[in-house]
Amino acid sequence: MAITELIPTDGPDEKGYMNWRATNATQYSPYYMGIHCFI
Repeated sequence: MAITELIPTDGPDEKGYMNWRATNATQYSPYYMGIHCFI
């Protein structure tokens, strides 16, 4: 099983989106993706 750790890189913007840094233990470098915050 791959181990993935999501780390928020900043707070939600005006549209309610946050930037997360997902670090996967099976990869050499972190990859970035957008996750919508429903709060």
